[in-house]
Amino acid sequence: MGRDLAIDLGTANTLVYRQGDGIVLNEPTVVAVNASNGKVEAMGEEAWQVIGGRSGNVVPIRPLRQGVMTEFDITQRMIEVVLRRVGVSRFPKPRVLACVASQSSEVERRAVHEAVRDAGGRDVRIVAAEGGAPAVIAHWPAPPGAPTVLLYAHHDVQPTGGDDLWTSPPFEPTERNGRLYGRGAADDKAGVMTHLAVLRAYGGRPPVGVTLFVEGEEESGSPTLTALLREYRDALACDVIVIADSANAAVDVPALTTSLRGLVDVTIARATMATLFAS
Repeated sequence: MGRDLAIDLGTANTLVYRQGDGIVLNEPTVVAVNASNGKVEAMGEEAWQVIGGRSGNVVPIRPLRQGVMTEFDITQRMIEVVLRRVGVSRFPKPRVLACVASQSSEVERRAVHEAVRDAGGRDVRIVAAEGGAPAVIAHWPAPPGAPTVLLYAHHDVQPTGGDDLWTSPPFEPTERNGRLYGRGAADDKAGVMTHLAVLRAYGGRPPVGVTLFVEGEEESGSPTLTALLREYRDALACDVIVIADSANAAVDVPALTTSLRGLVDVTIARATMATLFAS
């Protein structure tokens, strides 16, 4: 059972190819989820049978839309079921190739890789509002009595303005004199890495609940952020928000900004006479 596998994660169907055996699984990409505890009860055709024979607390979920994940944690559990169905629980374990849609972003492709490697792991989702950029939502549950902190950052960047204006390629991180240069290195990849560094420092077990929210529309006017917040308001509920996307007075002095003035756009229209008249 250690022969290599290929998984085609499609919006309609999921296929598994095993070396030497051909296609060993071809099932609808749908899972039956117990709404009371989030458990995946079944996958594929079996999911429809389970849903038909249970009360309303078991619901169908299609975790992929247009070939990319919209429900990361459900996709993780579905992949775990798929691998178990084709015998991956036995040793030696095979290598697994996961196939995703060509229009998937790098964030979503990485998410699929993590789902295959760590199926059933931490609660992480790749989400998006209709027509919007992907965002990451991850949770570390709060210990009893502790508050929940939402850590915000964004993964999108400003345009480069032309590669000829750069000393080094804008999308190739380059270290010079102890500093890292690249498009978005400060705004806001540094914010993303600050959040991750703190979580790693606590060994993934922070003393408070943590929700990590990394979205991708900050630099483009946030066209679908309102819809995203409305759709995932429960997943983003928290007691306090820490935003890693601001400036410090000095690069070598850590600072915590407690208030911002915000931005105001103003349009000024001026009317003038078309013709000058002399008295």
